[in-house]
Amino acid sequence: MEKGSAPPAPPALPTPPTHYVGREAIEGGAGAVPPPLRVTHEQRQRAVHGQLADVAWPRPAIALRSHHPNRPLAGNKTPRHEYLDSPEVLEAKMHIVARLVRESKCCVAYTGAGLSRAAGIDDYATKDDQSVSAPGRPKLRSFLDAQPTSAHYTLAAMERAGLVHEYIQQNHDGLIQKAGFPQEKINEIHGSWYDPSNRVVAFDGKLRDDLFQWLLDVEERADLCLCLGTSLSGMNSDRVPNSAANRMLRGEAGALGTVIINLQETPMDDKSAVRVWARIDDAFKVLARILSLDTSPLPPPRLKHKYIVPYDAEGKYDPFSRMEWNMSGGKEMVIQHAAAENLHCKGRVLCRDQDGHFRIGLDLDHHLILGHWWVWAVVRGAVPHLPVMNVSPVLSRASQPYSVPDAVLQQVAEYRRTHPHGLPSSLPSSPSSSSSSSSSSSSSEGASSSSSPSSSTSCARDTGEASEDAPAVMSYVPAAV
Repeated sequence: MEKGSAPPAPPALPTPPTHYVGREAIEGGAGAVPPPLRVTHEQRQRAVHGQLADVAWPRPAIALRSHHPNRPLAGNKTPRHEYLDSPEVLEAKMHIVARLVRESKCCVAYTGAGLSRAAGIDDYATKDDQSVSAPGRPKLRSFLDAQPTSAHYTLAAMERAGLVHEYIQQNHDGLIQKAGFPQEKINEIHGSWYDPSNRVVAFDGKLRDDLFQWLLDVEERADLCLCLGTSLSGMNSDRVPNSAANRMLRGEAGALGTVIINLQETPMDDKSAVRVWARIDDAFKVLARILSLDTSPLPPPRLKHKYIVPYDAEGKYDPFSRMEWNMSGGKEMVIQHAAAENLHCKGRVLCRDQDGHFRIGLDLDHHLILGHWWVWAVVRGAVPHLPVMNVSPVLSRASQPYSVPDAVLQQVAEYRRTHPHGLPSSLPSSPSSSSSSSSSSSSSEGASSSSSPSSSTSCARDTGEASEDAPAVMSYVPAAV
């Protein structure tokens, strides 16, 4: 290429076929749209590899045979067979995914428990000991001790690069926040272990109104959905990948469709733009290389416990309001979020644990946790409502709209300088068995605990970050599950 000349344009994305053949047509069932008299080899290949597939690709190899259904209680009786693409096909598919991501104006990550399985957190759909996702999984004393995987760090890097715009989280585990993805872009639709105002939703429970409205808004705007580690067994939130896929199949302008990365079959495979059969970490390592991303850990800064923040007496964001938000030990707190199931529940900050999270004792919930990343989100005024607030906050009005104080920005810069890759987990992985014995039904794809899992971390305050009224050390009494 001559000096100063423009680089050659990358090849155009494949064009989806004009005639979509769904799973029912391929399997000979009813309800297809409308099937031709004969299903061709090309149509069968696209049903396996996605609508943008190269029909010459070999089919994925079966890596595990299982006679158990995927999620029978949710109506998904697909066998738990696991499949793997060849390295060459995986590379080719991730090049197409990279092109889709670069073209997207609203790329949504939609993640299930398969994303966090490599971090040591159990899921519903993978019950076989011989699963290809099993090797290398850490054994945890508590799910709270889990750390992000390479896929989590790649997703966080994609957000920093402007390539992922929204995140719909079916899990409760906080791993994507630990990896540095900003809290304000994460819809924890099925509840969270790290948000006292967003309890984990039971399998037949009601979704929080504001989060459901956010979900509907994203469903309309998403031109691309990255569907990662979810069985797509008919949860209400599955509407997002389903709608994105349908818009592409109808040929709507700008619609890029849905990418599915999973080891097991899902009901939407034949609708996908690209169907990747791989471990999610393996696929995202390829994607990170293609996109030239820096996936070095850059978790959220761990800030102090007391700040002046732009929220009003009801805990709602207001750029002209000022509230002293004080998370010191012993301070009385209340859930004031109108959509919270535990609205008006009161309690106290018990302490700050060794991972920087705040332990809060509420009257109905034993001990709950506020993830330390919430402080950075609140100090920036980035979330519309406080997850928890002081019972009698100090309030005032300002004549100018809020901006993050220079002193806070200096704290963040100093934290980044002294902890370029964040702080390590306070507890290493244990050689003992994982904590999967505590489980109950939940609406989510995540680990099957209906409340925050117990933690083996003692509740010790961070040096220099607790006020005089905070106890030096408190033993953490886990919530009953």
